[in-house]
Amino acid sequence: EVPEVPEFDAELALLEAQAKAAEVSGTLAENAPLIIVSGAGLLVLFVSIKVALAFDNVPALGKLLELVGVGYAALFANKYLLFKPGREQLKKDITLIKDNLGIF
Repeated sequence: EVPEVPEFDAELALLEAQAKAAEVSGTLAENAPLIIVSGAGLLVLFVSIKVALAFDNVPALGKLLELVGVGYAALFANKYLLFKPGREQLKKDITLIKDNLGIF
């Protein structure tokens, strides 16, 4: 015996296709902010990599930024680590931040 093949109903197929299209477009509309933010994040990442590579090509800029970092580290050590009042202030600041973030 040959199995019976159902008739093709073009109108039913068109209605099913329209329903699927509406479902997909609704999903895209709901996810549009996520798609936009993800695309913007990728663009920012790409631009920041290009900027970092451009900084690397400037001869004296790397040494200048290194000097700024060493200077900041020295100021931080002088202000918060060398003397007892500075250490106490640093402890207070860290405790305040931990309390605000709700950790530990």
